[in-house]
Amino acid sequence: MSKKISRRLYEILLNADYNALSGIDEPHKIVKYLISISYDKSEIIAWRSIEAMGVFVASISAHSPEFGRLILRRLFWSITDESGGIGWSAPEMIGEIVRNDPEKYPDIPQILWANSDEEFLQKGIIWAVGRIAEIAPELVHFSIPELKEYYVKANPDVRLYAAWALCKFGIIPELTPDCKDMSTRIYEEGHYKEMSLGEIISKCKK
Repeated sequence: MSKKISRRLYEILLNADYNALSGIDEPHKIVKYLISISYDKSEIIAWRSIEAMGVFVASISAHSPEFGRLILRRLFWSITDESGGIGWSAPEMIGEIVRNDPEKYPDIPQILWANSDEEFLQKGIIWAVGRIAEIAPELVHFSIPELKEYYVKANPDVRLYAAWALCKFGIIPELTPDCKDMSTRIYEEGHYKEMSLGEIISKCKK
């Protein structure tokens, strides 16, 4: 991929103009580029690449139906032991692909959730479930019992992500003394921001 196209892609992501990606040739190279800049999730551009993946795959799959499945297989492979566990942002990207075309991938959420016992993937998978729940809650309703368990028993970051995801189902977690001062960074509505549990619950109640 030329430097000119890379700069164009970077500008598209910064402006969150994801539909413009479909006007660029070589879709597999675009996917490779999006994956390559998605690893450092402390940077907003990584989250933009995650969001863009869902929009882009949906646009290509509209006329190349197998494209989405090919990308999903690639992303799932990246979180296996065989790959060396390089797919740090794969769960989020898988979630965005499902979110943008839920009728095409009703089987994917349960396959993704089957990996939630891997600690390094938990936040990403929970975030993906929350994103899907906003559009197609019936596809991820099965996760609610375990989300409730994560909220009670997991480490602080995972607990807050679980609370955030439960809110997407309209389930308001209980604010208890042991967690009232917890906070974590969550990507939502175009921003990667620090959110306390109180803020998550307050927003859930609106």
